[in-house]
Amino acid sequence: MAFTIDLKEKVVLVTGVSSGIGLGVAREFARAGADVAGCSRKAANDESIVTYVEAVESEGSRGLYVQADVTKEQDLEQLVRKVIDTFGRLDILVSNAGMNVFEGAEHCDEEHWRYNLDLNLASHWRLAKLCRPYLKQTKEGVILLMTSNHAFCTIPGCFPYNVTKTAITGLVHSLAIEWGPEIRTVGVAPGFIDTAGNDTWFNSFPDANAERQRTVDHHPVKKLGTAEEVGALCVYLASPIACFISGTTVLMDGGRSALMQDFNNERINMKANLLYRCYDTIGEAVTWLPDMKTLLWVDIDSGILHQYNLESQKMEEHQFPEMITAVIPWKGHEHEIILAMKNRLVVYHLVEREYQVLLELTGLHSQLRTNDCKASPEGRIWCGVMHLMEHTRTGSLYCINNDLSWVSVLTEQYIPNGMVWNKAGDRMYYIDSGRGCIEEYGYSCSAKITWRRTVVQVPPEYGVPDGMTIDADGLLWVAHWGGFGVYIWDPDTGKLVDKVDVPVPNVASCTFGGIGDSRLFITTALDGLSDMERREYPLSGSVFVVDVPKVVPGENHYPFITD
Repeated sequence: MAFTIDLKEKVVLVTGVSSGIGLGVAREFARAGADVAGCSRKAANDESIVTYVEAVESEGSRGLYVQADVTKEQDLEQLVRKVIDTFGRLDILVSNAGMNVFEGAEHCDEEHWRYNLDLNLASHWRLAKLCRPYLKQTKEGVILLMTSNHAFCTIPGCFPYNVTKTAITGLVHSLAIEWGPEIRTVGVAPGFIDTAGNDTWFNSFPDANAERQRTVDHHPVKKLGTAEEVGALCVYLASPIACFISGTTVLMDGGRSALMQDFNNERINMKANLLYRCYDTIGEAVTWLPDMKTLLWVDIDSGILHQYNLESQKMEEHQFPEMITAVIPWKGHEHEIILAMKNRLVVYHLVEREYQVLLELTGLHSQLRTNDCKASPEGRIWCGVMHLMEHTRTGSLYCINNDLSWVSVLTEQYIPNGMVWNKAGDRMYYIDSGRGCIEEYGYSCSAKITWRRTVVQVPPEYGVPDGMTIDADGLLWVAHWGGFGVYIWDPDTGKLVDKVDVPVPNVASCTFGGIGDSRLFITTALDGLSDMERREYPLSGSVFVVDVPKVVPGENHYPFITD
């Protein structure tokens, strides 16, 4: 028997119809015979709105467009009034308008928090209240609230978006039990839907097609969803056939949330083990000194330099009167290293425990500090500088020459991090943690960087890229803050190759070392964790290690060379 849904003489209001899911929903309701009213923030003469109107009217339905910002109550009132004035009734509301607001719990500010609540949650409630009297009159009114698969299972970095999408499921419960039986309320939770917005995401990768295929492969149905499929589900849920469905949220994500991992089937499944228990607020700058068989790392804000001998397992701590951010070996100077402090470089003697200023970074603003620093193959120091408040684009990357002169190379950076060079010395890789990307630069021994390209734009669910090292094959081993591990990226393809699992969230830096450089050392941090998270991940702030005998490390610890 044929299965058809006829919504003739029904009127549906769909918000956010200018593109994507909203446009697909409007088109499917028109195909089912309903008259469709739509809104977005775009002007009526915008090309996308012309497309929407044509899509509705080409199905023989009446279409209406009203320019409206759903975060403004006055616009919502005018929208509903216009719908009733035009059609005389309202049978179905599809409250769809919203946007991704991905900030992460630590870095989300009050403005973005309030905007997310207003757009992705409160607007649905306000519009539903305005529509209720008219939906109630029909005795068969339907409210469909668009949420997301993030309401069921989210990933790091999606706060506060995931919070409001989860809250919508509660709104569905309340409206269903308080406004029934005259009005049914159902949530719709799409997963990865193939829209123009997601094309922008794919195009941010060096190989857009490869990233698209990677995403497809993580869906058991081996495809992405379409806006029309979301629309078809909405038509079904709004029809009398679905009259027993209310107060619930329907998930449609191609089975994606059923998977436990987001990596290929060839994963080695490396897991880091505890090397040394410590309580670093921000454990960073891990450095291996092969001649001394010693591992060094710092706790930035505490001004502590850790010195751990791998053979004797003896730990020494060196306390400094201010923050220290980086450790750099110094060629030809036994037991002496270069340390980066807030706005200067010092020479420190590990045995005598004395330091002297090597270079004052004069002229830096008082709110700026050094961050990650590395020596390049020819022995110059590349020094990142960032704002103390982190997320302002006032940072820079400096090159400090062998004669201690220094020049600015990159400006308008957020958090400069992780400089490494390939085996040939003609490529430099660099991370701006604030932008979540790994960049590749052409490099010469004269310390000139030429062309630039973004090789990896790290998905927010993987955390924030921080410290980095490189192996002989040119693969980038990147510590991911908030990502529970060291992620291994292929800069040629932009693909994620593998991951070293670390049993704590905030992973800060990594380096190869040990006998034959066959081990990967990893530092972590307590910073940014709530009291509950600190109890859940008690080893946060410690140093971890994993054996990587099949990996040929690249050079991780070039020394600084003075003239």
